[in-house]
Amino acid sequence: MSVLFLPNRDENVGLGLIVNRWALFESFIEEVIAGLLRIDSFNGRLFTSGMTYNAKRDLLRVMIEYPHQLRVRRGSAFLDELGNIL
Repeated sequence: MSVLFLPNRDENVGLGLIVNRWALFESFIEEVIAGLLRIDSFNGRLFTSGMTYNAKRDLLRVMIEYPHQLRVRRGSAFLDELGNIL
């Protein structure tokens, strides 16, 4: 006979907080991509809606590694901070 594991309230709250923070982080990545492309948030979400997290992360990494394509100065504090986040 198998034993059913039911998480307690604190474990459920903890898992909910993790999921919430991850969603906020992924939303932040979408906002940054939209900002770098100089499009509004709505169109940025449309642009990234079919992408997995890995695809969004990789796109952002490429955008940071090739800032001359985006007309963003290399060495700017903005790009440095994004690099640290990645």
